[in-house]
Amino acid sequence: ARRVVEEDVATGGSSVWTNQFENLANFRAHYDGTGPEIWKQTRGRVAAFVAAAGTGGTVGGVSAFLKSQSKTVKCIVADCAGSGYHDYVSTGKFNPLPGGTITEGIGIMRLTENFANGRHCVDGAVAVSDS
Repeated sequence: ARRVVEEDVATGGSSVWTNQFENLANFRAHYDGTGPEIWKQTRGRVAAFVAAAGTGGTVGGVSAFLKSQSKTVKCIVADCAGSGYHDYVSTGKFNPLPGGTITEGIGIMRLTENFANGRHCVDGAVAVSDS
């Protein structure tokens, strides 16, 4: 996608590369929007937050916001086959869970800026099936 945008811009096009995996506007949107929405709608009664990680923006931003409201909230990554976030959260190394994912955008094997920004707020990971 990035190459296509760069080629378009080089020929006078107006494409924009949003870089959703590394652009921290993704994290901030969930810290400033999704997290407060969950907190408000539950009247602050949140015991746990569980989410899959693709770009890491949702799980990172929401987890960081919820932890800013209550240190007792448990924030968990639900990771499917083929992805490495489960092992990364557990061991600090990316090793994929056996199998492959059918879910678009889930199952990457690298640390994104969005996930890294909220990693300190993630308490653990669970392996789940997406099939």
